[in-house]
Amino acid sequence: MHILVLATDLDLHADAVIYHLNRIGVICERLSPTDIADSLIKVNWTLSTRQKHSFSLESHDCGIVSKAPYVFCREFSFTRDTDNPEKRFAQEECWSVGEAYVNEIESSKWFDHYRNQLNWDNKIRQYSLAMRLGIKFPETIITNQLSKAKEFTKNRRCIVKQLSDIAFAPIDPEEGLTSIYTNELNRSDIDSESLQDCPALIQELIEKRYDIRYYYIDGDHYAFKINSQESECSMIDFRRDHTLDLIYFKPNNNLVKVVDCIAEQSGLKYMALDFAEDLNGEFVFFEFNPTGNWLWIEQKTEIPLSKYIAKAIRRHFEAI
Repeated sequence: MHILVLATDLDLHADAVIYHLNRIGVICERLSPTDIADSLIKVNWTLSTRQKHSFSLESHDCGIVSKAPYVFCREFSFTRDTDNPEKRFAQEECWSVGEAYVNEIESSKWFDHYRNQLNWDNKIRQYSLAMRLGIKFPETIITNQLSKAKEFTKNRRCIVKQLSDIAFAPIDPEEGLTSIYTNELNRSDIDSESLQDCPALIQELIEKRYDIRYYYIDGDHYAFKINSQESECSMIDFRRDHTLDLIYFKPNNNLVKVVDCIAEQSGLKYMALDFAEDLNGEFVFFEFNPTGNWLWIEQKTEIPLSKYIAKAIRRHFEAI
């Protein structure tokens, strides 16, 4: 079996999956979206009605990239250069070729097509789906109007979280890039006119017993309790404390059905989902990431999710 892996050069998660794919006899070629955009790929593509169609794509680090029949996509996007118009133009021209190349491969032969990943990497879409499926999630408002924000947050504790998938931002020029976390709103935040700069995703604060990180891998389910309430700094966002205990557990049938419904409706074969169990013992859905990381779970629990993903990829493509 021959698989094209779309991932950046520094993606350790892709490294781990490729390692396990190789061990079970799957040949992998890797193509970095950054290399495509930065013109580090040699391209020759002949399209003609008078002669045979020809195509070649050569990567600087793995040689000729052939037309692989299957694709495992970790990431297929790049950061546009907004400071240099000429470079931005060149990036877009290169990207047109790269997109055409990967889109020549039928969508059914992807372990999650990048367009579907992008389509579902949107919290508004996810909450709309949760509403249709009757899945419990926090009461939510997305607004840049102060009056609406004040009305929603009156007499209850609320949090604010980002809408986009940007993990880091230059909040303080002296400190460089800063991680973006979910935070509790206070009155000064709500009164601030900065709310009008862009829409904010505001939700009621859910008091939890614990957080849950849940992995769906093409029909297989792996759930982990995160004891986030043991540390004050992680009560709102467990990512603030990397020392928290993780406990693998078998999810009950209700939670499995919820995740299966999300997978069926989204068409995704892999997801990292976030839930919590509230003080009433009910599961509350927060969000999911179509390409969410898992190595931190492996390191803490020694449960080989990379191996399970590799096996699921081979199993899925063998069934086609």
